[in-house]
Formats: sequence, structure tokens, C-alpha cells
Amino acid sequence: MVYKKHGMKKKYTAGEATAYISRKNARKKLQLSLADFRRLCILKGIYPREPKSRKKAGKGAASNRTYYYTKDIQFLLHEPLIERFRAHKVFLKKLKKAEGRRDWKKADQVRDTRPLYNMDHIVLERYPTFNDALRDMDDALTMIFMFARIPKSSTVHAELVANCRRIAFEWMNYCIHAQCIRKVFVSIKGYYYQVELKGETITWLVAHEFAQEHNEDVDYKVMRTFTEFYTNVASFILYKFYTEDNLKYPPIGQNDYSDDELVKRHQSDLESLTLELRKSKTVELPEDDIDELAAATGDEGLQKAIEQEKSQRAQKNIFKGCKVFISRECPRSPLAFLLRSLGAEVSWDSELYPGATFKLDDDCVTHLVIDRPTAPQKLGRQAVQPQWVFDSVNFGGLMPTNDYVPGAELPPHLSPFVKEGQYVPPDMEILQSKARGEDPGIGKDSDEEVDEESDDDAEDLEDEDEETEETAEPPAKKMAKVAIEEEKPNKPTEFKKREVKAAGRDKKEPKQDVIEAEKNKLARAAQTSKKRKRLLERIEKSERKDKGRIEKLTTKRVNIDAQKKVDVKKSKKAAKSN
Repeated sequence: MVYKKHGMKKKYTAGEATAYISRKNARKKLQLSLADFRRLCILKGIYPREPKSRKKAGKGAASNRTYYYTKDIQFLLHEPLIERFRAHKVFLKKLKKAEGRRDWKKADQVRDTRPLYNMDHIVLERYPTFNDALRDMDDALTMIFMFARIPKSSTVHAELVANCRRIAFEWMNYCIHAQCIRKVFVSIKGYYYQVELKGETITWLVAHEFAQEHNEDVDYKVMRTFTEFYTNVASFILYKFYTEDNLKYPPIGQNDYSDDELVKRHQSDLESLTLELRKSKTVELPEDDIDELAAATGDEGLQKAIEQEKSQRAQKNIFKGCKVFISRECPRSPLAFLLRSLGAEVSWDSELYPGATFKLDDDCVTHLVIDRPTAPQKLGRQAVQPQWVFDSVNFGGLMPTNDYVPGAELPPHLSPFVKEGQYVPPDMEILQSKARGEDPGIGKDSDEEVDEESDDDAEDLEDEDEETEETAEPPAKKMAKVAIEEEKPNKPTEFKKREVKAAGRDKKEPKQDVIEAEKNKLARAAQTSKKRKRLLERIEKSERKDKGRIEKLTTKRVNIDAQKKVDVKKSKKAAKSN
């Protein structure tokens, strides 16, 4: 009940003082330890909030505290996971007591009664629709793929690592089946992949295949809680994807095969990304002739949609008909994932990794991906560097192999994750035209070479003229000129007044449309509120920042190109002099 005196409320009984609660008071209310409270907040998706006034939220104390919404803490009061956490504490006490008394029979009985819990209701609460779950898959997949590479330890359990490995391989095999890969970028951190599923774009990071070491500065307990929740969400999503496409999930079950060797072979195929996913039911769907339907109706919108669908289907099969052999020094997993996702057949050295389908000496091999200065030559087979695969995926077509032969200087590997309004290097247009089958460098390079040659010829001619003038003039004539110049009287020099030119800004008067635009801007600013003004100022500031960054990169590129031209001229002159 709110205390009132003379129509006024008591201090700190309303507003921010009641809307926020400190972490200490929240733990007292829930009767949880700090570790359990943190774990519960991560699973339920409740995060700390920053109040507008820390003094009001702290009821007069402006100390450095962590605050939560009071409504969020009240929402946690009826969470069934709290009872499971308490049961787990009781279980640990019983186990510790039995082991302390060396009653191993009792300890085994207590271990069998370990309390379990599931997070199905939390997944449904946090993601009401399927697309909501897909939008949150970026961080989930990055965390799952990271834990799939981490070695087991006291903080990272072997069960969690094995579960993450299983989900990672199932996800990559489904992406191969759906042919949904759109972009890829290789950086120092690892491989950035982007796929499109159900109209949602999902981007995640996969680290390079190196031995990982545990960093003691990282809190693995917090990351383990996030990964535990993400594995549950990913399992739900994979189950829905597999069942919607009429596929068997999980792809490999222990009850499906009676032979253990067959299970191991299918498991190796799953991990090597060469497993053909099995259908749960063989249902043949009739093929509709959409072209005839569009021609009969004469609908332009339908015809455009059909053409767009055909172009997307062609981009999904840019490697169709290619049989690619991956050399042992190349990264096998990302190359196999990309090539198989876009229609190619892939193989590698069977002694290096299981799952190989053909050998290097086979006549059917069309491409050899190799990362060495030289490659073994064979008629009908093209040797390329691994970047050829990544650039072909990003530009939606097979890049010409002449730029990617072993030992050649590769074109720049540009990031495809460029937003509208950001800096785009000039090499992007050149690579796009090459992917379309055009040759953008015929006229441009020849013109540049002609200009450079003409400049060099003009400079050479000037040097030759100067030399001929000096050599052609006789010495007697030179002496006469010197004598005439000495006999000339010294005239006083007349200093003329320097004419001061008017500045450009003084000459030019502001245009009428610029004046009108400024007036309209001031009028709009006078009508808008302070909150909206601050928002507009932040937007303009960010736009100016982006514009300055683009100008900086553009000038940097111009200077680099100019320096390259100077270096080429110097090298040509040095070659001519030699």
C-alpha cells in the first residue's frame, strides 16, 4: 500500500525505484546462488538493464550495481528449472556424502538417480515461430562450430563436444542437400558462410582447422550454458528441416543398421560431407510445366518470376558437371562443402581421409585444386588454386581459370558482405564482368599501355632535343652571348603591385535552391522535438563518418595506383638503359 501524506507519494515507491531491482535482491527473491542465477538468466534470455538514473533505481545509492527489470524477475519465480537446480544440489550433496564414507554401492545408486531436465518449453517461449528461431541462428551456429573444435577438459565435457560435432555435420549436410549457400569469405579468423533458408539469411563463422588450446582468461562455464541452449534450438530446427524435405532424421541411427561396420562407414561419410541423405518415404511429385502455363496466361509478372527462379536455379548449380580433386595441402572441409553445395563431385586422397570417391589419375577429373607452385599436367584437366572456388561462389559463376593457375599472382579476395553505401573497390566490377564471361581488360589495358608508351616517348624526345641543342651550338657563339650580357647596363628593377584576387567563396553567391533547403531544414528542426533532433543528429553523424571513410579509402587506392604506375615507368626506364 502506497503511503500518502497531503496528496503526495512516499519517496522511492514508484518509478525507476520499483521498475528496477538489483542482482543481489533478485537472488534473494529467487533463493539462488550466483552461478544458478546467471545460468537461469542465460537460458531464459533475461539480461541486465541500464536505468536512466542509477540514483533513483538504487533508492538514493548511486553505486555500481547490476540492475534487472522487476517484471523479468517476477517472470522467473514460477520457472520449473529452479526446482531442477535445487534437486541437482541435493543430488551432489548425497553423492559427496556417499563417496566420503567410501560406500561405493550407495554412490552408484545415487548416480543412477541424477536429475535431468529439458528446455523444450524455453525454446517455445523464446521463439514463437520458426522464422524467429532462424533469425537467432547466427550466434548459435558460430558457438556450436567453435565447441566442435575445442578439445575436452574439466570445464568442457566430452558429451557437449560430441553433440556439437554431430549438429555441425548434420547442418552442413543439409545445406549441401538444400543448395542454399550464397556467400563465403576467408579471413584470418576463419571461414564466413552465408546461406538463405525460408527467406532468412544466416551467417556464421567456422575457425581454421588448427589445434585449439584452452585459454584460461575465458569463462567456459558461461559459454557452455549458451551452447547448451543453442544445441537444443539447433536440434529442433534440423528436425523440422529434415522432416519437411522428407529426409530421415537423424541421418544415421543405431537401429537402422545391423552391421556396425556399415554404421561406421556412414558416419565417416557424414563427417566427410559425402553422405547422400536418405528419404523417409519415396514420394514422386508431378512436375508442373510452368513455362507453358505462363505462355498461356500471358502474365508478365509470372514470366519475370519464372526467369528469376531459373537464374537462381542456375546459380545453385554453377559447379554442375565438374569433378574436382582436392590436393592434400588444401583445406578439405570448406572446399568440399562449397563444391558439393553447388553441384560438383568431390574427392581427395583416400589415405589422408575416408570418403574418397575417385582418384586423381581418373580421366573423369576436370579440375585439380592445388596450392603448390607447380602442378602435374594432364590433358583435359585444369589445375587451379583454392581461391578459384571461393570467388566462383561469391560471383555466381565459374571464374576464368587463367587467373588462378598454380604459381600465378591471384586477384584480390574481396569480401562479398558489402552493404549499400559502403566503399566498393574497383576490382569488384572487373571480377563481376569476368564471372559473366566478359573480358574487361582488353581496351583498358591497351589504352593505358599506349598512354604510358607515349609519355615515355615524349620524355625521351625532350631529353634528346636538349642534348642536340647543347651539342649543336658552337663554342664561339656561346662566348659572344656571354659578352653581350655583361655589357648590358644594370637597370633598376621596378616592383609592381600584386593584384589581390577575390576568393572563390566571395565571388560565388549561394544558389537559391541551397538557401531554400537550409530554410526548410531549420523549419523542420524547429518543429521536431528534442528527442527526434538528437536522433537525426546521430544519423547525420554516422552518414558523415561513413562518407569520410569511403573518401579516405578512395584516395588511398588512387595513391596506390599512382605509385604502381611510377614504379612501372622506373622499371621500364631501367630496362631500356640496360
